[in-house]
Amino acid sequence: MAGEAPPAYEGPRYAPGKYGGTLPVGYTGLSANQYCAYFLRSDGVVDRTVGSGAIQVQMEAEGANTYVQVSACQHASYLLRSDGVIMRTTGSGKVSHPGDERRPPPGQKYTAVSAGWHASYFVRSDGVVDRATRGGHVTSQLQPAKFPEVRYTAASSGFNSSFLLRSDGAVDVVSGGNVTGTMETPTRYVALADQTVNSSDKSTYGNSWMYLLRGDGGADRLKVCPSTSSVTEVRPPIGHRYLAAACGISCSYLIASDGSVDRIKSGKVTTRYERPSSGPAYGYVAGTCGGTSSYLLRNDGMVDRLGLGGRIGTEMTPPALGDVVDGRSCSIM
Repeated sequence: MAGEAPPAYEGPRYAPGKYGGTLPVGYTGLSANQYCAYFLRSDGVVDRTVGSGAIQVQMEAEGANTYVQVSACQHASYLLRSDGVIMRTTGSGKVSHPGDERRPPPGQKYTAVSAGWHASYFVRSDGVVDRATRGGHVTSQLQPAKFPEVRYTAASSGFNSSFLLRSDGAVDVVSGGNVTGTMETPTRYVALADQTVNSSDKSTYGNSWMYLLRGDGGADRLKVCPSTSSVTEVRPPIGHRYLAAACGISCSYLIASDGSVDRIKSGKVTTRYERPSSGPAYGYVAGTCGGTSSYLLRNDGMVDRLGLGGRIGTEMTPPALGDVVDGRSCSIM
């Protein structure tokens, strides 16, 4: 009906039988780097594609475990298992046991992971963060100044600067493996963009960009330079909140509570994608930016792929298990 308000967001929603079989299977998470993209399925399997092509590798967790999060970066990507163990994968898009396992200390589980160029960050169930080298070896730990009253809950790794979300709503900035600053807001920060990006332009090389989501529904675009930093506020559509952010080099995406998506360039909204018109989707719920493509996750479990110009070009659905034949690998992950 014309003028009818959109339905309230109810979280990920899948259409029974849409993908065949006895159980509906949709995508629930995603993460892309410059060369590859990983898509987490509702059955705990991870699909991987190279470039903008079709799904070429399917990754199943060992034993009764499933995968619950993916984080992609150029040199290595990481997959978090349901038992709290992290698996590391490189050029082949496959994992081996036990060589690629990254286990937390006894009595702990990893609850989140963020893959980075120089270092990656593994969030532990006790609120401490393990910092791993490019090779995936844990060499140091980070904990908030008021630990254990304050704990880390999420991480976003970048080239020069990385960010750790604290349980008190502040965000610690990490450079060189040490906390070098803290971001705070009266409304608390509640989420981080899926990755931090660094400028590839020689004139601004060393600058990092990051989006921090606030408790009042707005977003702060943080620019970190070698000597200074600045914050630009981005407001969501009237009456709605930003729920997720995808940070990219050429543009970024902010997902709003009405299922729409704002495409951001230089801190300003340039395009607004309304809720998908095909299928039973109510809207978009997450996104990720890669080298040649970006991806928006719909809450019907499907993914829309966007080209460099921001135009939606491909609709992706999870293929059946066993239908994927391993394709070529990429030399860098």
